[in-house]
Amino acid sequence: MHERTKRSRGLAGELNRALDSVELEVHYQPIVRLGDTRPTAVEALVRWMHPTRGLLMPLEFVPIAEAIGLMEQLGAWVLRQACADMAAHAPDLDLCVNVSDAQMIGPGLVATVLDTLVDTGFSADRLVLEVCERTVVPDLVLLGRALTALQTLGVRVALDDFGAGFSSLERLSRLPLDIMKIDACLVRNLADDENDRRIVHAIVALAHSLDLSVVGEGVETVRQCEVLQEVGCVLGQGYLFGRPAPVASLPQWAARGDLIRLQTDHIDTTVNVTDDGIDSDYGQSPSTGSHAGAGIPIRLETDRITAVTI
Repeated sequence: MHERTKRSRGLAGELNRALDSVELEVHYQPIVRLGDTRPTAVEALVRWMHPTRGLLMPLEFVPIAEAIGLMEQLGAWVLRQACADMAAHAPDLDLCVNVSDAQMIGPGLVATVLDTLVDTGFSADRLVLEVCERTVVPDLVLLGRALTALQTLGVRVALDDFGAGFSSLERLSRLPLDIMKIDACLVRNLADDENDRRIVHAIVALAHSLDLSVVGEGVETVRQCEVLQEVGCVLGQGYLFGRPAPVASLPQWAARGDLIRLQTDHIDTTVNVTDDGIDSDYGQSPSTGSHAGAGIPIRLETDRITAVTI
């Protein structure tokens, strides 16, 4: 415990420097159409390439940023870097960026987003801002107004990690949302747990009734992919389709003629769990499965993350 505290204090002193240097990186994880595994979007996930400690995951430094009041600055950096990367390498893919509680509460979020879009040239209608279901912003009215203001720019809003936190229907009814992302904890046992299957089926039906599109998170196996399609989920994200990767991966994913090869081998048990609103990586467990039956055809209204009616 003493060593952990000492390490955290040391990182706190270095995080300001990292924001002003080239130590932070944005990695990207594809979001695909489950029926054919074509990438339609990527999620931006922050990493810290520390000069002496190597690659640090968000769990190691985002709580520190929260504690010392750097979340707004860190979130703004991730947004700007990701929009610049996408404008340069994958302008036709959607970009999902997490928004922290500190950013939602702060007065400058809308201006920051607008300035970022203008400066980078990234299209507003390609940007999706993700609000974690477990956000602790107490005033839903103020939160709703902030999200509505973002939507007036053309930006879409996603409710991330649905099913892992409060799962409040009040939030669904009072917040202006475009997308729901089902948390990996509900996807994990889809192939074996009939209750989880029924719950996910109900969530998908609820989302569609509200004109929300749905993304299943944490997809690790071909069977999970199949079950998600069976219950009406069109889009998915997870290690089955690709790990978070540096910016060099964007041109490959943007070439939509090439489908992503399912990653059914060498899935390790690295755990990158965080509730920070910046990075929604999840722990993965070893997975098995063949490529047979990897896609169940579903009629798609669109190849982007927009409202889908099935």
